[in-house]
Amino acid sequence: MIHLRTLGAIELTDANGKALDGVTTQSKRFAILVYLALALPRGWHRRDTLLALFWPELDQSRARHALRQALHFLKKHLGEDIIATRGSEDVAAGPALWCDATEFEDRAPGPQTHALYRGELLPGFFVRDAAPEWDQWVDVRRDTLRTRADKLGARLGHLEDVPPIVASPPPATRRWGRPAFAAAAALAAVVAGTWMAPRRAQARSTLADSLYRRGLVTLETRGDNRAALSWFEAALQASPRFPLAAYYAGVSADPIDGETAQKWFARAQQLLPNATEHDRLIIETAIAFRRDAPEALAIAESLGTRYAADPLAHHMFGSTLLWSGDFAAALREFRAEQALTPESRDAQDGIAVTLQFLDSLPAAERAARAEIRIAPQSSASWVSLSMVQAAEGHIRASRISGRRAAELAPGPANDPLSAADLEIRDGDFATADRMLRDAISYATSAGREQARWLLVISLRNQGRLQEALRYARDYRRANEDSLGLGAVPVAQVLFETGRTDEAGALFDSIAAPHSGSRALASGVEARQESWALAHAAEAWAARGDTARVKAYADTIEGLAARSLYGRDRHLPAHLRALLWMARGNSDSAVTSLEAAVFSLSIGYTRTNLELGRRLLDAGHAREAAAVATAGLAEAVDGSAYYATRTELHELAARAFDAAGERDSAATHYASVVRAWSQSDPMFAPRLAFARQRLVALNAREPRGLD
Repeated sequence: MIHLRTLGAIELTDANGKALDGVTTQSKRFAILVYLALALPRGWHRRDTLLALFWPELDQSRARHALRQALHFLKKHLGEDIIATRGSEDVAAGPALWCDATEFEDRAPGPQTHALYRGELLPGFFVRDAAPEWDQWVDVRRDTLRTRADKLGARLGHLEDVPPIVASPPPATRRWGRPAFAAAAALAAVVAGTWMAPRRAQARSTLADSLYRRGLVTLETRGDNRAALSWFEAALQASPRFPLAAYYAGVSADPIDGETAQKWFARAQQLLPNATEHDRLIIETAIAFRRDAPEALAIAESLGTRYAADPLAHHMFGSTLLWSGDFAAALREFRAEQALTPESRDAQDGIAVTLQFLDSLPAAERAARAEIRIAPQSSASWVSLSMVQAAEGHIRASRISGRRAAELAPGPANDPLSAADLEIRDGDFATADRMLRDAISYATSAGREQARWLLVISLRNQGRLQEALRYARDYRRANEDSLGLGAVPVAQVLFETGRTDEAGALFDSIAAPHSGSRALASGVEARQESWALAHAAEAWAARGDTARVKAYADTIEGLAARSLYGRDRHLPAHLRALLWMARGNSDSAVTSLEAAVFSLSIGYTRTNLELGRRLLDAGHAREAAAVATAGLAEAVDGSAYYATRTELHELAARAFDAAGERDSAATHYASVVRAWSQSDPMFAPRLAFARQRLVALNAREPRGLD
């Protein structure tokens, strides 16, 4: 007997419980088995139906040949009794196949039947090149099975105890379009994505409490925002004056619809008089945090101090400390949370991310692996590990962890943009560019936007700036907004081509929407303006306008006091270092750049670049190499957007070369040569130097630099 499980997970096992992964990885052939098991009416199905679902692009002869091969494959690996045939046209699931979804649908109602429903049908399953009718069929079957589970749950009165029943949302869209002003991805994940640990709140009715806790479980274990929002809205219908339900409705809605999220956050604030002191502090901390308001730190400290026995209080205080830049104190709070809840994925995730900010990547990987041991079926756990592995440069391992995360996440698992991101990190620009150009041609509107953003990054890393500028302008045309954020790629490429006056003016225009009301600027506005002004100052410094750089440093210092984000308070030191460099004072420049470091591994990589260059010039080669390689741990965008990885490889190569570490130097020179092999003429001297040193190092010749 072959056991096919499709509800909440995808498993195919033989009579001894051995996993038959060789079949489940063949997505189209596995889908045929699923269809034969689940399609209604039960029994025989015409071959032409299967041909239309799975090979719509092939002619009749080739499609029939493909189907025969698929059926032969299933029989070979699962046994002859797995497929039944009748004549030349009819096919059915054979008697040797047991399927949980079929059993759930055909059994009489009862507790054992309801227990078969462990979650959505075929979570994260995707079939490449199938007809749209396949996806429609899966959606209909999911809805039917979910409806039966809901009705059984209501009849049995097990609403509180059954596994979460969630709907599959559309594929999540990564917001590459606004990364210039986004938080670092890892930090955003821990502070925004893990304040949802299921906890009991005081609702006005048992039903509202049940619905509320179902929403928390859905959000935490499945990451399904749409389904969670429905549970929280239902809780508020049952108990309209339920503050935490309103707050978590806002959390759930935020990635889907910002206006809806704001409505629920405003409702949560209105309901604060109905909240306990504990819940009031939670909501006030979270909302102040979302606004980047500095007072969030004091509120979070009150929460953590007054409720020292509550893991969530420690988590929120730790997250706020982490965002503000006090990494050591944040680690202390996450470890206090872990001591109270040793099996908490949230605590372990907080520890893993904080260790990354502390530049302790091996320790961060150990923490991420501990997180997976706690929650092996959590997509977020595997995402955490994948991010750390990518930061360490373990790209192959990161791909494997990322695929596992995609398998466990709700919705389609295929994300070519994530794959392209890793190819850029790995220096395989040809593969990344092919993926991204395909996405620009065939993806959704949001997918095309993300693909253009990443393609500009890839081309910049290759020194193909004129081509990057064309795509940057395409991106800007598709992303015009009142804040001018769509202009960021254009401004950055102009800066890198040496058109610094145009770049400075464009970054100034991005900062301008907030500049008229600085005294009243919110934390978010202050953070955005500080960030834009820092890049404008970089351009004006290259132009030689030191007076403007000094003025911008002073302005950012005032704005940073209005922002909770710790990175903002380090930006003025970076700009003052540019002034010291203009004056020829290298020692003072190094001192300022060291003060500008927020995190070497997850921070502003232009600080890494400038600090490393100054250290190398001063004869501190090993320190320069450490600064450069730490910058390579960052993602390809966000705070790392403004210095290309190729520049950091070049700096690392020269630093290792000067330190006499030949193998490391050769590795980084090779990365430079691969990246700039088709670069614009302005990179020719630097490319020639890298090639010369690579040849010399591979030949074990003595170093002879000018």
